[in-house]
Amino acid sequence: MTEPDTLFTHDPLAWMKPWQRHEPPSVHHSQTSMDAATSIKPKAQSLRERVYQAIKNSPSGLTDEEICIVTLLGPSTARPRRIELAAETPPRIRSNGKRKTVSGRDATVWVVTNADR
Repeated sequence: MTEPDTLFTHDPLAWMKPWQRHEPPSVHHSQTSMDAATSIKPKAQSLRERVYQAIKNSPSGLTDEEICIVTLLGPSTARPRRIELAAETPPRIRSNGKRKTVSGRDATVWVVTNADR
């Protein structure tokens, strides 16, 4: 007797919440978040690459604040792209310590993973 083919009997994304199943993700209870995700979708890949290249070209990595300065992107555009880069499988960037921001607060420094060096 052979085993049934179970490869496609379940939804591999079932564990995800509905608003996480699309690219880029949005907050499900916020119409403005869903609208923003829809409007950024055509540009998300190129913006993600812009953030990645900025991090890759920085010898000591970048904080979110520095990513915004280098890429000339606003925080609401740059941070989600950085989050997406860190969430990729395998991740293209990783955290690497802390550095002070202009206001004197600690911020995570992001660097490319060893695989991408």
